[in-house]
Amino acid sequence: LMLTSALPGEGKTTLAIGLGASAANMHQKVLVIDGNLRSSQLHKVLSIHNDWGLSLLLLDDIKTQFPNYVQPIHPLIDVLTAGPQPDNAVSLLTSGKFQELLEVLEGIYDLVIIDACSLLDGVEARIMASVSHSIVMVGRIGKLTPDQLIQAREMLSHFNLIGIVSNQFHHSDTNFNF
Repeated sequence: LMLTSALPGEGKTTLAIGLGASAANMHQKVLVIDGNLRSSQLHKVLSIHNDWGLSLLLLDDIKTQFPNYVQPIHPLIDVLTAGPQPDNAVSLLTSGKFQELLEVLEGIYDLVIIDACSLLDGVEARIMASVSHSIVMVGRIGKLTPDQLIQAREMLSHFNLIGIVSNQFHHSDTNFNF
């Protein structure tokens, strides 16, 4: 399950952690991946280190070295931070190793949640979407304009967008008609 948004700061990381906790409460083994290789937040929110993570794992042998990169934060929740910012995130993600990694993880975890970067900031989220089974878009009402929401939704039109989560919606926010 990949979480993305149109813009940064719309609540993807908070939702990823919440979904992971909910799944763990249902006795599911969960991995939360910080897929935001340019501006990672997950390690900051969880107060864990980011010395190694996804960026370095994609350069390593995924099948044998994967356990060395994850950090358990709960008996049923592991975290794979983004790791150091790579020189070229696009080439890392398009090398085929990201898709290979997801295939390995599907055999280990009941649920893999990818906290991806925002759609309007670059192509990385679309690359991740192309290999994700399901995508949920997060939108912070009041920050996100209707045009930005439409543009982001259209970017995901060829992928399995299963829903949009509205964050911080207030009744006075009347510019949105869902």
